[in-house]
Amino acid sequence: MALISPPITSLTLDSAPQKLWHEWLSSYFDGGTHDVGAEGSFVFPIAAISFDQGDLPQPLNGVGMTVVAETMRQRLYLDDSGRRASDEVLWTFYVRAKVAATGDGNSRYQARQAAELLRAILANDGCTMDLARKGISQLRVRKAGPAPSTDFALRLVRVSGQLEYDIAT
Repeated sequence: MALISPPITSLTLDSAPQKLWHEWLSSYFDGGTHDVGAEGSFVFPIAAISFDQGDLPQPLNGVGMTVVAETMRQRLYLDDSGRRASDEVLWTFYVRAKVAATGDGNSRYQARQAAELLRAILANDGCTMDLARKGISQLRVRKAGPAPSTDFALRLVRVSGQLEYDIAT
C-alpha cells in the first residue's frame, strides 16, 4: 500500500508525520484482514485515531489510539541533495478500548489485541516500508504493556525512530 500523503519537510515537521501516521494506521485498523509477516494474516479492529491532545469519540465504544511524539535529538547534515536533518523521536501510542456490554469481547481483551497487532506491524519492515519512504524510519518497539486507567482498558506501545527530511533554504 503506497501512502498518498506527502513526505516530511522542515516546513511540515509537525503536520506531515501526523498525516502519515494517520493514513498508515487507518489502512490497518479498518476492520479488514491484513498480513503481518511470518505470523500470517489477522483481522484488525476498527480504531479511532487522534494525536497529542486530540479527542477520541465519546463515549468510546471500541478501540481508540492516541499518538504522542517527543523529539529527543536533532542532527543536521549535508548530502548530495542539500541540507538534511534527522530527528530522533519517541512515539507513544495510547491504545484504549471500551466495549459495551453487548459488544464482541471485553475491553481488556480488545486493548491487548489492538496493541499486539500494532506492535507486530511496527516491528515488521515490510509493513513500515511506506512510512520509511516518506521520512519515518528505523522504527524500534521499545516498551509495551498495560497502564492504569479507571475509564477504559489502556495499553501503551512505545516506539523510537527517526524523522528524515530536507531543510528548506
